[in-house]
Amino acid sequence: MTISGYEIFSCPHCTQLYKRRVIGSFNYCNYNPHTDGSLCFEKGNYRSRSFETIAKCINPLCSKFFDTKTPEAIDKYKSFPIGVRIENNGIKHPKEIEWEHAFYISGKLLGINEFEEALTTDFCKDPKYEKMVRLLLLYCYNDNFRNDSKYKLPDDMQANFINNIEGLIRIYSNYTNVTDGMFLAELYREKSDFDKSIEILNNIKTDNDDDRIVKEKLFSLAKRKDNIVRNLDRTFISKEFKCNKCGDSVIVFDIDKADKFIQLGNYICNTGKHFFNATAIEQNKAEYYKLSFFQKLFKLKRPYKYYVLRKEIKCPVCDSADTKLYNLKKEKCVKCGEGDYFTVKWFE
Repeated sequence: MTISGYEIFSCPHCTQLYKRRVIGSFNYCNYNPHTDGSLCFEKGNYRSRSFETIAKCINPLCSKFFDTKTPEAIDKYKSFPIGVRIENNGIKHPKEIEWEHAFYISGKLLGINEFEEALTTDFCKDPKYEKMVRLLLLYCYNDNFRNDSKYKLPDDMQANFINNIEGLIRIYSNYTNVTDGMFLAELYREKSDFDKSIEILNNIKTDNDDDRIVKEKLFSLAKRKDNIVRNLDRTFISKEFKCNKCGDSVIVFDIDKADKFIQLGNYICNTGKHFFNATAIEQNKAEYYKLSFFQKLFKLKRPYKYYVLRKEIKCPVCDSADTKLYNLKKEKCVKCGEGDYFTVKWFE
């Protein structure tokens, strides 16, 4: 991220001064997209909040919500004003007084409570701002799941979470492009309405390779009845197999569409005959982040192979290490032991 300067502006409802950095350029290489459309840092699932523009005035006599991009800058600086300049008569320079009394807008990022409050004010009577606030509120709720997919919202928060999703569904219901259509499917998936999510995805037609990959990943999550926000870069495309004798259905990751480096495989546990997916390699995070950007990007052979860990494959159900790779195309049904698996076609 490159800072091109600084500027001071005022709350449009009162005289409270604010200051902010002016972003000249932004590097997206270190961010990963999530299924809800947010961007998160590569080193963790911490969401970027650099472009949030909704604020609540810190003046207790005002406390109104406003869009920080709306007020025009009162003053602009090419560099950060350092020190205090004193005039000959001992009075501070007006520019310094202005800067000292301005509040850094990035120091007051809003959270769930503030966005919920904003939805009840006149500010969100404008459809544009209702949409912005509901999106930011969704991101804030989903932040709870980004680093802990097993996290459970308290009952009152869960009700508000679903209520906000229903508000976004109302806004996006008449989508006119592929991106908005897939976001609508994502909203239904997070609401646990998997059938509706799959129905919408089936109706989306696209020739764009990137859109098609996202569509398949969202479809895979809905088929697996997964309602948690996910990192798109770490989400695998799935496929479904069905036994031609007993009809047993198995949804597994599509090995052919996975990154070859992680060695994703379908395994069976010999102890309890449990079927599961696993990766044989994972990052040695303490060492991996020492690699340069180009070493990560091009996976340079010499340094890269020393910064990965080989995993012992264990059954997630019984914790047994007595496991083996299982090829559904060549071996018999896990359930009945007699039938053969065939691939269920999800897309025409």
